[in-house]
Amino acid sequence: MALKKEELKDRLDAFVRKYHRNEMLRGSLILSASLPVAWLVVIGLEAIGRFDTEVRTALFYLFLTSVGMVAIRYLFLPCLRLLRLRSGIDHAEAAKIIGRHFPDIEDRLLNTLQLQAHANSVDPGSQELILASIAQRSDQLRPYPFTSAVDFKENRKYLKYALPPIALFAGLYLILPEAMEAPTDRLIHHRTEVLDIPDFRLVVDGELRTIARTDFTLTVRAVGTVVPARVDVHAGEGRFRMERNGNGFWEHTFRAVRESMDLVVSAPGTPALDLVLTVLPRPELQDLKVSVRPPLHTGLPPFEQRNEGDLDVPEGSVLSFQLTTRHADKLGLRWGKETEGLLPDLDNRFSFSRTANKDLTYTFHPSSAEVAQEDSVRYRLRSIKDRRPTIRVAEIQDSLTLNRIAFNGIVQDDYGFSSLRFVYQKKGGKKESAALNSPSGREDGFIHLWDLSEAEVGLGDEVEYWFEVRDNDGINGPKMTQSRTFFHQAPTAEDLAQQLDSADTELTAALEANLEEARRLREEMQELRRELMEEEDLGWEEKAAIEALLKQQEALKEEVQQMQEKNRKKNEMQAEFNQPNEKLLQKQEELQRLMDEVMTDELQKMFDDLRELMEELEEGNKEKIEEQLEKMDLDQEALEQELDRALEQFKQLQWEQKMEEAISDLEKLSEKQDKLAEEALEGETPEEELKDKQDALGKEFDRIQEALDDAEKLNKELENPNGIPKMEELQEEIEQDMGEAGEKLDSGKEKKASESQKKAASKMQKMAQQMQNAMEQQEQESVEEDMEALRALLENIITLSFDEEDLMSAVGDTQKDDPRYVSHGQLQRKLKDDAEMVKDSLFALSKRITQLQSIVNREISLVNLHMGQALDGFTDRETGIITTNQQYVMTSFNNLALLLDEVLQQMQNESSCNKPGTGNCEKPGGSGSKPSPSAKQIKGMQQSLSKQLERMKEKMKGFNKGEGKEGKRSLSKELAQMAAQQSAIRKMTQKLGEQLNEDGSGTGNGLEKIAKEMEEVEKDIVNGELDQLTLDRQRDILTRLLKAENAERIRGEKEERESRTAREVPAELPPSLEDYERKKAQEIELLRTVPADLTPYYKLRVNDYFNTLEVPNRE
Repeated sequence: MALKKEELKDRLDAFVRKYHRNEMLRGSLILSASLPVAWLVVIGLEAIGRFDTEVRTALFYLFLTSVGMVAIRYLFLPCLRLLRLRSGIDHAEAAKIIGRHFPDIEDRLLNTLQLQAHANSVDPGSQELILASIAQRSDQLRPYPFTSAVDFKENRKYLKYALPPIALFAGLYLILPEAMEAPTDRLIHHRTEVLDIPDFRLVVDGELRTIARTDFTLTVRAVGTVVPARVDVHAGEGRFRMERNGNGFWEHTFRAVRESMDLVVSAPGTPALDLVLTVLPRPELQDLKVSVRPPLHTGLPPFEQRNEGDLDVPEGSVLSFQLTTRHADKLGLRWGKETEGLLPDLDNRFSFSRTANKDLTYTFHPSSAEVAQEDSVRYRLRSIKDRRPTIRVAEIQDSLTLNRIAFNGIVQDDYGFSSLRFVYQKKGGKKESAALNSPSGREDGFIHLWDLSEAEVGLGDEVEYWFEVRDNDGINGPKMTQSRTFFHQAPTAEDLAQQLDSADTELTAALEANLEEARRLREEMQELRRELMEEEDLGWEEKAAIEALLKQQEALKEEVQQMQEKNRKKNEMQAEFNQPNEKLLQKQEELQRLMDEVMTDELQKMFDDLRELMEELEEGNKEKIEEQLEKMDLDQEALEQELDRALEQFKQLQWEQKMEEAISDLEKLSEKQDKLAEEALEGETPEEELKDKQDALGKEFDRIQEALDDAEKLNKELENPNGIPKMEELQEEIEQDMGEAGEKLDSGKEKKASESQKKAASKMQKMAQQMQNAMEQQEQESVEEDMEALRALLENIITLSFDEEDLMSAVGDTQKDDPRYVSHGQLQRKLKDDAEMVKDSLFALSKRITQLQSIVNREISLVNLHMGQALDGFTDRETGIITTNQQYVMTSFNNLALLLDEVLQQMQNESSCNKPGTGNCEKPGGSGSKPSPSAKQIKGMQQSLSKQLERMKEKMKGFNKGEGKEGKRSLSKELAQMAAQQSAIRKMTQKLGEQLNEDGSGTGNGLEKIAKEMEEVEKDIVNGELDQLTLDRQRDILTRLLKAENAERIRGEKEERESRTAREVPAELPPSLEDYERKKAQEIELLRTVPADLTPYYKLRVNDYFNTLEVPNRE
């Protein structure tokens, strides 16, 4: 029964094997149908598309993948199941397949297999039974051939799918073998470009060589009947499509190629080209050093430039080049238009030198055996020419004298200067020049003062002048630049006379207008004082009046300053051409000093204080304003008096100048007339010419007579006209003789005409002499009269001083209730009336005596002021106020006495000098010839103040026993007035010291020390600390003043008498040039901050910039 069981199993295994063989057969047929179809599709696509390697590779592997999947599914897997390498169908599945073929045994076969499987799991008794059943069933199944259930013939249906593709493939292969083989071959060799017979071929155009770090353009052209659609080049890992340029060429540029490389050029339809690009090393400059040695005259230090060949150097600089190259064994040089080949030295360096003479470009061409001048380096050389120097000059008229012209200028050059000259030429004369200090540096300012007397410029002369500067050009020689030409036209005699007359008229009108304005201003000031005294508060109208007063004062101040400047210029013009005599020059200086001192600093300060009080009206300064106006009245009166004095003295001076000019013109006319008489007598001059000359002399005499008439009118305008006799008869005789001479010349009688001319000339000389004698006599008489009046005034002043001192002592000893108080007041009234008379007489005398200074009238005004205040004190019997003002009266009297005594001595000295036969005279000139006030005057004032201080010290000792509140106020006021007096004396001392130091001798230094001592005394007075130290300091001051007085006297004795016409004004810089000097110093300091590393060109531009800002009045 076991055998039956195994038999059934073997029969089923046989069925399974046949079944898998049948699957393999069917898979073979399917694979046979799929393979040709897939291959025909792939080669068809390739035949149509002619794909590149990537696409062919993709198609090839797609084909393999598709065919492999079919083979695995339908052939390889059944084979593995047949070989039992992979599980196939089991017996149960086989039984089902067999049952479907034999339907009547389907259930029995499955039951049998199930019994076999169950037999092993039952007990032995039941197993025998099951095996018997299996054996029975096996016998029943034996007649059925299981393998017949697998019918190979059923696979015939797959033949209709396999045979057509195979037949198609075989037919195509037989009919179109080339069409089948070519794509088959290209697909099989899919990684290789398999081409057909090309219709074109690629050819490289040009050499495959380039220089390192340059761009290389690969150019390929197609040779054949077909133009490729594209051309690619492969370089390393990169692939680049080449650009077609339209002429059958394809190009591709490789940027900055550094090393050799392999290239492959390909195009569809032609074999690829394998190329090698060779890169040659570049010959190049590695290092450049240029040493520059500028010319000596530039003053520039040598310098170097590395690796920078563009050069900006001065002309004539020596340039030394050193170059280092790489991959080069030769260096070509193109210097401007010249070429040269340079060879390296042992250190592989190239060296050469050149001189910079012009602008050019130069080029270096490094080369090697393989590369010839491929690379070049081009540089620019700028040879900076030595520029012409520049000069800018401004002409400034010296305000001190019309005969001197000041110049300020600036010279500039890029490197320096060799000379600077001032050149002038009078019309019709030859050139004259003067060397000035040679400018320093590259820019320098200069100042030159030129006196026209050097050119001997006379009336009507014309002179031109300019400056010449030369640089220090050491290459081309010094170059000269001339400034603009200046011109000076001296006035003619007629023009000068007209200008002087016009100036005199303007000055007279200005003096009269200023005097009238001063009087009106004083009247308004007095009216304002009266209004303020009547008003309790300061109203709007009063404020407006004060403002108007201040404005009028400012206007008056400007007018006075203009008048002073006009007079100064008029004097200079007259001194330049007319050259007045010594006395007239002295009087001009005295008059100018008088005009300069008209507007005092004290008066200006008072107006400034009044302005400050106006700005502080909110604090209630009405009383202070009243007091200020009261103080100003005295100075305003002094201003009025000084203007009146100036007007009178100016008219007197005008008269004297006209008379002097008339005398001088008469003498010159006499000489001309005498010379013309000699010509007429000789008979060599044509009659017509003689007649014309005689007519011209007649006109000149007419002009002299007109000038005398003008002088007579001026004389009548004076308060004290000069007593000059008229000479009408002599003038008529001269006219008659000149007329007869003219008539005789008309008649051809030259000898008789000469006689008349001789007579006229002699009478002219006589007339001039008589006029000169009359003037001298008049002057001498006037001086003696003035000296006598001055002596009388001096005696009156001394008498009044003693009377005032006696009265002061009497008042001090008189009690307030003493009846004598009234008589003392009456005596003070009488003294005041006498002082008023002295004031009027002194003022009238000051108009005639130019030596009398303005301080004289001011002192006498102070006398009357303090006498008036003393009289006011008698009303309330305020002894302190009375004695204080009396003390001030005495001080002013003493000062007056000292001043008048000095003037009197000076007048006596000058009078004795003017008398014939008198010698050993002191130098004349009054206050104009030595500092004013003198050390002697200052000493006298300080002595008076010293006595006051001694009395005040004694007075302060007994003050504690004192006079109460009123006495204390009087004492404070007295101290304040003494402090003011000491301050005034100190200022005079300082002024005198400054005047003495003007010549640089330092003789005024001692006075400066005295002024400091006076300042200490002033502080003691202000602080009320009058002790023994103060008095000792006073004695020390007086001792030093005495030494100063002696030194002043000795210096005056040693001075030689000099002609005033030979005296020169010190060559001081005009104020505008002093400002320029200060600005120039600041500019130099600023220019020092210009960065040192700027090139010369930009340094010059910086300098130009500063010059346009700083230098005034440029050309």
